[in-house]
Amino acid sequence: MTGSYQCSNYWYVNQNGVSGCSRYIYQDGSAYPIGFSGGSASNLRNDIIFNMSTCTQIATCATPQAMVTEVQTNEATLAWIPGADEDAWDVYYRVYGDTAWIEAASSVSTTSYTVSGLLPGTAYEFRIVNPCDQGVFEDVVRATLACAEQAPLPLTEDMQTLEFGTFNRPCWVVGTSGLGTNYPLPYVTSLQGAEDNKLCLFYNGAYMVLPRVDADLSDLQIRFKFTQGGDNVRFLMGLLPEQNSPIDSIIVLDTIIRSNIDSTMSTVNYSYSFDTINEAYNSYCVVFWDAFNDNYSFIDDLILDYPAACTPVSE
Repeated sequence: MTGSYQCSNYWYVNQNGVSGCSRYIYQDGSAYPIGFSGGSASNLRNDIIFNMSTCTQIATCATPQAMVTEVQTNEATLAWIPGADEDAWDVYYRVYGDTAWIEAASSVSTTSYTVSGLLPGTAYEFRIVNPCDQGVFEDVVRATLACAEQAPLPLTEDMQTLEFGTFNRPCWVVGTSGLGTNYPLPYVTSLQGAEDNKLCLFYNGAYMVLPRVDADLSDLQIRFKFTQGGDNVRFLMGLLPEQNSPIDSIIVLDTIIRSNIDSTMSTVNYSYSFDTINEAYNSYCVVFWDAFNDNYSFIDDLILDYPAACTPVSE
């Protein structure tokens, strides 16, 4: 065993006039013999031994650092850096704007996980939790999945999770034919200024193209709430071969006039079945267009899906 004898002040012993402390420093973690020197030049030793065992580290709870490393059309891969020395995590997800979390996995022992079974073009939040008896330690990240070539049904939009301002939803296309400067693009607003009453405004040539869906249009129906700023206001619904096709190539299916549906109501329920369209249009995209700039038109609670099933009449 090798070491050196040093005078140090790591431990103090005050007994019989003895002060100061000397110790041998060894490299092998063995017990440390302690020697004392008093008022003379003599170097006295006694049998006091300190057993220097390794201290046990107390684990602390801390927040992991999460990130989204890859997104596909129906899955997202997450990775994270541990917050402390934890070795298992719980993974949750939810559609952005929802309040309830869905558990994807618990006690994940690796620092990555792929959440599957998600919807294309949808914004999600992902939550990585470090389970700890000292509290909740978590990190939340957000990602939008890639757009699919064909969107799954039902295709819905109630505007509630969208920010006020220009309509912005992944995989949906908006544009304008430039009939004015105010609200040239579809615009999320509220007639009452309430967060829970959002709807989409079309004005000054604004148009919106829905994504192509994974079913024949001739089997489907579209439904939405429709509001207009006056009587005899015209609003087009039609089809485009592609989402980025020129708007003036629209195949018009209906010129919607709210007052023709119900002149006593400012808001009406509109529905249209595509069962009469040419089969050549089955893979086309549905488009809405304020082509005339007569006055404001609003859409809310939009659903593109198979027709609602009728309840059989019992005799």
